[in-house]
Amino acid sequence: ILMYGANDVTTRTLAQLQFDTETIVALMTARNIVTYAATVPPRTTSTDSWATVGNQTALASESKRTGFNDWLRTTTPPVGIHKVWETADTVESARNSGKWKASHTADGIHPTPAAHALMAAAVDLSDLTLR
Repeated sequence: ILMYGANDVTTRTLAQLQFDTETIVALMTARNIVTYAATVPPRTTSTDSWATVGNQTALASESKRTGFNDWLRTTTPPVGIHKVWETADTVESARNSGKWKASHTADGIHPTPAAHALMAAAVDLSDLTLR
């Protein structure tokens, strides 16, 4: 299961994220391992401890995150990935808004336990393929 985090998105270019993904998936495929991926949730700052969407500000790297997520969503299947799980949509105020749903994070980086549960529910294991 491949899921980049906020640190990856802030330190790598979109092209690097895509290349890294393709490299990882190629290595896994060569070892006959089925690869799944998950979209990346936002990373923000807040003036009200993430109680509202309106008081959040997305990081400057937000366009890389949305670009990477859109690449995962629209490349079918992307670079040999068996399935993409849509985890970002479960915690983001709207697709590619760059903001968490209110009270779904306490630090702008990590999901709350309730948000983790929403993300976990987006992971459909019914077609889990093991080789």
